[in-house]
Amino acid sequence: MEKREGHGLLKEGHGATDSRVQKIGVQLVEEREKVEHDDKARIEYLKAALEENDPEFFVKAVGTVARAMGMTAVAQETHLGRPSLYKAPSGERAPRIGTVMKVLGALGIRLIVAPKAA
Repeated sequence: MEKREGHGLLKEGHGATDSRVQKIGVQLVEEREKVEHDDKARIEYLKAALEENDPEFFVKAVGTVARAMGMTAVAQETHLGRPSLYKAPSGERAPRIGTVMKVLGALGIRLIVAPKAA
């Protein structure tokens, strides 16, 4: 296990998505107040999750941030039911990109397309 520099994100080998998300969740809970009130910390956390290049992993990280921010507020902002929001990052089913974008929007975040680094 190694700590990813600059992101504060714990990382393990491939195939350990649930383990990685759990460890990230533990770390996020430890930094919950900072993530709730610090846009930069929230964005860096999600950037690090996105860099894993694993859609399921990223969606779970989005769910972790949404829970830290308050799922009721996210549900109100997105006009989605709380049960749907809890199911989306659970791995039970793959959420639609529109759902992920709505949740990110409610968190004050947007996805940006950029060229792949060489």
